[in-house]
Amino acid sequence: MIVTSCPLRVSLVGGSTDHPWFLQKYESGAVISFASSLRTYISIHQDIFGATSLDHKYIINYSKRESVNTVAEIQNELIRHCFEYLTVEQINCFMTSDVFSAGSGLASSSAYLLALIKSIYAMRGDHITEFEVCKIAEQIEKSFNPLVGQQDFYGSMGGLKKIKFYKDQDPEIRYLSTKIFDQLNCYLIYTGVLRSSTSVLESLDISKSLPLLQDVTDLEIAINSVNVSMFNNVINRTWENKKQTSPYICENQTLIELDTKLKLDSRVLSHKLCGAGNGGYFLVFTDKYSNQDITDDYLNIKQIYISESGLKTTNLKV
Repeated sequence: MIVTSCPLRVSLVGGSTDHPWFLQKYESGAVISFASSLRTYISIHQDIFGATSLDHKYIINYSKRESVNTVAEIQNELIRHCFEYLTVEQINCFMTSDVFSAGSGLASSSAYLLALIKSIYAMRGDHITEFEVCKIAEQIEKSFNPLVGQQDFYGSMGGLKKIKFYKDQDPEIRYLSTKIFDQLNCYLIYTGVLRSSTSVLESLDISKSLPLLQDVTDLEIAINSVNVSMFNNVINRTWENKKQTSPYICENQTLIELDTKLKLDSRVLSHKLCGAGNGGYFLVFTDKYSNQDITDDYLNIKQIYISESGLKTTNLKV
């Protein structure tokens, strides 16, 4: 059995500038993001005397269970396209995650896909680099989700990093110091609001996304100079800039109320909604050295950390 985990990426600034429409118009974009301590998990194996070996079935387990004879019958779109692309024979596949995956804003579908690709290569005994996994995952997901941003794949590579995207070439990745996080607590608050990222992405006004590139430049300066005040100012500013790019970013009443509560909470230094918007998780920063704890005042809040490692694969065969 092959087990692979993949960190969920948390985007700090620059989201939407990796959007295909933005790259088509402006030719390059950039984000700063980090791989988080939250992960997706994939396990695959081919049994000896079971459904895959004797009955020639594909057994797929996620929020539902599928047992089918051919790849074309698999209902899970991500798995079906991956198996078609990599020509995968009958197999058992199990998917799970540390978070509610649908509409999370943490690129969970891409993280599942990355882990699945790495698992398949490991099962076959083939070496593949993490960057190569990202490139394959991008090709697969764009075949059925053409509006997906490039950061959803490369953001899951370990550590804190600035990723620059181009219209016609591979992304460039520059790793950044995490020293500024020695002074900050980082939390995710689950809003309970689910959404389709596609509907939000289709509504983007690309011209209004251009200021997000300045946010990337300024946040990189704050990180490199360990300027906590500047860091939080940029996070708050980029959230306001992001809301200008689409009327659907924060239209749900639950989100509006939580956004207002966070803005008025003096313990919260900065906050923003993760991903495309209109659901999922709020990212929140507080002072690590303050004795004022916010966790008792918010439902479904968890502290998260930067993961320095990306994909992790284990072969459980003995």
